[in-house]
Amino acid sequence: MALPIAKILMAVPWGKVIENAPLLVNQAQQLWSASSRRKSPNDESSSPSVDPEALARRIATLERNNEDLRAQLSQTNALIVELTEQNAVLIGRVERNRALLYMASATALLALVGVIWLAQA
Repeated sequence: MALPIAKILMAVPWGKVIENAPLLVNQAQQLWSASSRRKSPNDESSSPSVDPEALARRIATLERNNEDLRAQLSQTNALIVELTEQNAVLIGRVERNRALLYMASATALLALVGVIWLAQA
């Protein structure tokens, strides 16, 4: 039995969604700015050089890029965990509302049967 979209939207805890929205937007902006300000691999000289100083600079650059990627991965994982938790809460509320709808339907059906039975008696 499909629930109408209005009931689903009413089941969403909009207070919590609105409360957490700025945090999620800030985290998304941080991830976006971090990924957009990263240098592309072509920024450094991409031709391999035998100069030890150039190799050392290239290694240092690659290590910094690796650290940046690890930090971004950590932020992304935290964001995914938070979104997963919110999704679990929303699913729980939808399931609870569905169970409530079934109980209300069963109660209404029993009441209707009782009224019909009393009318016949």
